[in-house]
Amino acid sequence: MLEIDTLTIIACCIVLFCTIAACVFNPFFKRVRTNLTKGEIFEDEGISIIFTPHDQARKLENHLPLFLNQNFDKKFQIIVVAERGDNDTIDVLKRLKGEWGDKLYYTLIPESSRYMSRKKLQITLGVKAAHYNWILLVDPTNRPQSEGWLNAISQYCTHKNNLVMGVTMYDEATSEYKRFEHILRSCDFMKRATKLAFSTNMHLIGFKKDEFLAQEGFRGNLQLIRGEYNFLINKYAKRNGTLIACEPECILLEDKPTKKTWKYLHLYDLASKAVLDRTIRPKLWKNTCNVLLHTSLCLNIFAVIYSILKENFILLGIAIFCIALLFSIRWITANKAVHQFDSNISTFKMPFYELTFIWRILYHKWQYLRADKNDFTSHKL
Repeated sequence: MLEIDTLTIIACCIVLFCTIAACVFNPFFKRVRTNLTKGEIFEDEGISIIFTPHDQARKLENHLPLFLNQNFDKKFQIIVVAERGDNDTIDVLKRLKGEWGDKLYYTLIPESSRYMSRKKLQITLGVKAAHYNWILLVDPTNRPQSEGWLNAISQYCTHKNNLVMGVTMYDEATSEYKRFEHILRSCDFMKRATKLAFSTNMHLIGFKKDEFLAQEGFRGNLQLIRGEYNFLINKYAKRNGTLIACEPECILLEDKPTKKTWKYLHLYDLASKAVLDRTIRPKLWKNTCNVLLHTSLCLNIFAVIYSILKENFILLGIAIFCIALLFSIRWITANKAVHQFDSNISTFKMPFYELTFIWRILYHKWQYLRADKNDFTSHKL
């Protein structure tokens, strides 16, 4: 007969507790769902869509007609705020203006801005030029998947909310890991937004012109070059005032980021955290999820090795069961959450992508610590 001693009972309880905790503290444990009340109808006169390109003439030429060609029940205008001196972009805008007329409006800013980032200046000018109160801020790297995109996302622009958190997904040219990480991070942001939005990693948000002007736009974030999307969400979010437009017809596809773009997306995100509110709980949640995952896995592997050496087959069985449970729960939850947005990411690779996530984040933090902090500010006096 197998004898169960006190040490075995304690060890089994510890590995079971850590495994269950690692299953529950899981960024994919709760599925993202839209918080739009069914039957909502867009009641405003129209919507303004703002683009702020920077040396992106080709992307504008390819993507802008897809937005201009939307079948929308109400009025809409597209505002492009380009940089003076970007002749390729200006040539594209002139051609499209001749084709689409009043649907497209464009204006120019100076080539350089000393005390305010170009992006934030572009957005501010675009907001002031907008005809309609509801504004969608979209990156030139994004494109709609159908002509019904604007009709679909407009249902989220209601009188009851003041923000819309849109969803963008990288196209299939992007590596699987980058697409996986993008979804992993966005799931946490979207779930928090159902109560009180904190931030976003997606380049599609909706906000109201009157609130933006009344609260002086980017005041509080003017010193940073980037971080405009997550700052707008952080500053203007109200409790239960943000709707999540995560239905398939609302999703925009985003072009594959270059290696440099991917790096600076993370570095600018780290730089912007210093001026955001409500950062403690999200940071604590993310760290707890990552620490518990790795602690549980290491503890179970150690328990397997120890139990084999000591011929403790009860602990060995519990440890093997816990490893199977951990991978099963994390795999099932990740599979459901990720395939809600991207069905082409390998199911088999997801647990390994999740295990490497913390190390990649630490690597980006190391890059940020080594970087010249003046690279992230517009105040280069």
